Amino acid sequence: MKLSLRVRLLVMALMGVAPAATIVGAAAVTWRQVNGLRRRFSGVQIEAFRTADHLQASVLNLNVTLLRFVLGRNPGDWQAFARDADQLKAWLGRQRASTARERQAARCATKPIGVEARRLAFCYRSPPLWTS
Repeated sequence: MKLSLRVRLLVMALMGVAPAATIVGAAAVTWRQVNGLRRRFSGVQIEAFRTADHLQASVLNLNVTLLRFVLGRNPGDWQAFARDADQLKAWLGRQRASTARERQAARCATKPIGVEARRLAFCYRSPPLWTS
């Protein structure tokens, strides 16, 4: 059975329109979701990322200073570590957490700084483990 030319053209047009309609529909849904995410990703969340970035950089700096002190026993490195640790604790105290989870993380972040500083102060007063 042969289909007429009009039916074949109609089928061919539908085969071209259907994928195009699917693509347009998917693009519209994606655009709505992106706009929803933009609204939810507010300035508060951006500030939380900045806070986390500053905290990470400060802790890495403390780690480097502490490593220099442990390896070289230079009192200047210990003073730099103590100064930077105090600055970090003060900075953490000035931060305003917006969620309970952030407040808990801020409390947990300040405790190790003081504990590590006291432990190292004790080690610093004891004789060196090796001599040069």
